[in-house]
Amino acid sequence: MTAQKKKPAARAIAIEALADGATLADAAAAADVSLRTLRRWRADPMFAVELRQATAARFADASRVLAGGAERAARCLLVLVDDDDAPAHVRVSAATAVLRFTRESIELDDLCDRLARLEAAAVAAAQPQASSSVPGWPATPPNGRTRRGASTGVCGRIEQGDDR
Repeated sequence: MTAQKKKPAARAIAIEALADGATLADAAAAADVSLRTLRRWRADPMFAVELRQATAARFADASRVLAGGAERAARCLLVLVDDDDAPAHVRVSAATAVLRFTRESIELDDLCDRLARLEAAAVAAAQPQASSSVPGWPATPPNGRTRRGASTGVCGRIEQGDDR
């Protein structure tokens, strides 16, 4: 295999290894390239983007797995809080976790609501707010042409107005 054909495959192997948590030396060995080559690749913005994407994909996979166990974890914490036979420090830790996660969840929901309102306001502000001086009439003539100091006649013609 030529060096040119090997390079994209080696880069992909290095990216996967680094995204999986390998050291630079281990990733270079897995890709069968020198450490110097791997360091040069890491300076390449495209390599950095691909590595971030691969790492983000790993994180998303892990988050989905954890989300699947979130309800069981919450129930476990509540059982520990209510367990009179559990040591006091265990009950306090569980209660603290419940309160902290509840507060963070409320804050996150509030932040998401506020962000959604801001985004809606930004979209509304970006929309042209044209209005007609006559209620129910369009703000622009049917032909879409307007001039400063001109008014639209009944047939959509532009009639010359006072240009003061």
